[in-house]
This record gives sequence, C-alpha cells and structure tokens, in this order.
Amino acid sequence: MVYIHDPNNYCLNMPNPKDPYLIENYWSRRINPTFVDAEGHVQAFCVGELTPGGLPFPPGAVKSLHIRKNQSFNGKAYHQITGTIDCAIMNMTCSGDDGGQYDSVPYRNW
Repeated sequence: MVYIHDPNNYCLNMPNPKDPYLIENYWSRRINPTFVDAEGHVQAFCVGELTPGGLPFPPGAVKSLHIRKNQSFNGKAYHQITGTIDCAIMNMTCSGDDGGQYDSVPYRNW
C-alpha cells in the first residue's frame, strides 16, 4: 500500500520486520534484503496519520521527501513521491538500487 496525502502524511511499503520469509532468508543470516527481495513481504510504514495496520517510520529513516501532485498522465491526476531513506535504519540493502518502487508495473489510477 502506498498512501500519499501530503508531505506530512503518507505511508509506503517497506520490508516487514516480522515476516518469516525475510527473517529466515535474510536477517537470520545477517543479510539485509533489497526492495526487490522484499516484494510480497512488506509492511506499511507511515509518517503522520497511520492507516490501519501501519507502523510509524523509525526516527531518521526518511532523509528527504518530495511530492508532486495533480500532474497529468493520460488526462488523470496522480501523486508521485521521491526521496531518500536511511537503509541501515530500515535494515535494507539499497546499494545497486536506482529507486522506483513498483515502477515495473503499469500505471493505475484507482
């Protein structure tokens, strides 16, 4: 789930710290997963308003944030969020990842 209201209220999918698959295959081996490794094994982490089941981002995890909204894509509005996170705080590997969570799937405007 990705929820974007404004720069002070948003949620993003991040590796789920309680996921048995990630624990067994990565963290128990002292390996941090990438975004790709963790797809399908995620937890919503939020800043501001929490969605049901969302967890707050740990302090310092979000290093920068930019939100663009009301841009046009085929005549429909959308929100785009870009920025940086502290991967060590989120127990992730980000080296070799050029960003773009879920950018391999077609755009959908719900």
